[in-house]
Amino acid sequence: MHRHSDETINTSLYFLRAQIIRDGADGLKHVEALMKLRGLALDALPVPEKRNRRFRKGQLRQAILDELRKGPRTSRQIAEAIGHDRSNFAHTLQALKARGVIRLDGWVWSVG
Repeated sequence: MHRHSDETINTSLYFLRAQIIRDGADGLKHVEALMKLRGLALDALPVPEKRNRRFRKGQLRQAILDELRKGPRTSRQIAEAIGHDRSNFAHTLQALKARGVIRLDGWVWSVG
C-alpha cells in the first residue's frame, strides 16, 4: 500500500482549493476545513488565474499552419487571428521552423 507524504497531501489541498475557487465549484468550505485541521494557511499560496487552454494537442500547430497558408504573417498577426497569447506559442513556431514546415524571414513567418 502506498502512503502519501504530508507534503503531497498539503500540495493537493492547495491545488484543489485553487481549482474550486477558479471554477466556482462546490466544496470550498470542506477543503478549507481540512486545511485548517492540517494547520495550513489558507492564503499562503496565491490562486493563479485560470489559463485559456483553448487548443488541445496538435490543434495549436494546426491553427498556426492554417493561418500561414493564407499568407505570410508576423507572430502578432498569427496570435490575433487565432485568439492566442503570443508568448504561449513561440515554442510551437520554433518547433515548426526546426522541422522545416515554416520559415522566418525577418519578423514574418511563412509556410516553408
